[in-house]
Amino acid sequence: MPELETWKKELYGRALLEIDQEMLDNVLKELDPLSQEVVSYLWRNRHATIIELADLIDAPTHMDVLLRIKGVINPTAEKIIGSPCLSSRSPGQTMKPVR
Repeated sequence: MPELETWKKELYGRALLEIDQEMLDNVLKELDPLSQEVVSYLWRNRHATIIELADLIDAPTHMDVLLRIKGVINPTAEKIIGSPCLSSRSPGQTMKPVR
């Protein structure tokens, strides 16, 4: 049962996470230029479709964008601020920054 309580506390903390400009800047400093473009675009616009993000960085496929988010952007954010900074919502694979 201790694992369940730990998991509940972690989930509760992430639900309350708000990213401010300073936190964003710290994440952006650690990202490559294409990942910076994705995060900055989402921060300015508050959401985007996967198509918009692929066009933004000239990604060959939508999967390239999703892999960048999963393999580069969110792990970097987790390392720096303790939580992923982007989430997706269906339908249409709308991406959204955590705010």
